[in-house]
Amino acid sequence: MYLVRADQVDRIISLGMSRPYLLNTLLAVSASHLRHHVSSSVSYRIAEYSRQSLAIRDFRFALNEPIDQPTADALLMTSIFLNMLSFSILDEYEISDSWVFSKDDDRLDWFSLNMGLKPLLLATSEFRQDSLLRWMYDASDDEEHKFHGEGWALDSVPSPWLKLCGLTDDSTPDHVFYEPVRILAEIKRLEPTLDSIFLYLGFFGKLDIEFRTLLVNQDERAMWIIGLWLGLLCRYDFWWQRRRTRCDYSAIKLWLKGHIITGSHRGEEAQMWTELMRDLDMACRWPETPTYSG
Repeated sequence: MYLVRADQVDRIISLGMSRPYLLNTLLAVSASHLRHHVSSSVSYRIAEYSRQSLAIRDFRFALNEPIDQPTADALLMTSIFLNMLSFSILDEYEISDSWVFSKDDDRLDWFSLNMGLKPLLLATSEFRQDSLLRWMYDASDDEEHKFHGEGWALDSVPSPWLKLCGLTDDSTPDHVFYEPVRILAEIKRLEPTLDSIFLYLGFFGKLDIEFRTLLVNQDERAMWIIGLWLGLLCRYDFWWQRRRTRCDYSAIKLWLKGHIITGSHRGEEAQMWTELMRDLDMACRWPETPTYSG
């Protein structure tokens, strides 16, 4: 799983004993892990959903309580594990089941859940120095602070990406697509090692409500950006993300190809989409390094 260090397991379980929302989340993740590795998974599926439901209920109450160091760690770990569970979908999930082709109002609940980590990180920032998760914070940026630093230009972003998003040299970081495509350009060149998984997942922290609205409305730009990120995540093969990333990645490619074929793209715009789709198709590949499983 690699979201918990082996030498911290006992401390995390001890913390969970005093904060039921964390303990129930850990039990839900354990049940989900077992569900992915057995032939008959019904009982584990029931246990997963039951514990997850209890965890979410108590977690909502805990968010309104005063925050101290142990509580900050418990809230953050609970949020991280619930986000993991939002990726850990049913084994029979297929491309046709993807939110990409759904009209259900709750189709992007998994997306909203992951976005909830960002404000929680800000609310608990004063407790980072002595946090159990200090190692995770340290792994969430590189030495040049390209992933969380400010003032970085778009020099590394391919020109078709800039054209798609309407970004120029005069664009500012408050543009809805500025930071997402800048970070994706960095991830695209980043070796998919165990240590870099948090840099891949940290992309979600660059998204906001405006981006989600565009995704709800099936904006081609937002769909391509999420598709590229999912493709990059396909370089990994962890049990909790492999099926969603692969199915949703394939679904977005299929959806975009349908829209491009039936759309009005001509001339330079058509050439732009040819290059964009090539980048999308290649996103999952890292031929020099094997993907990591877990």
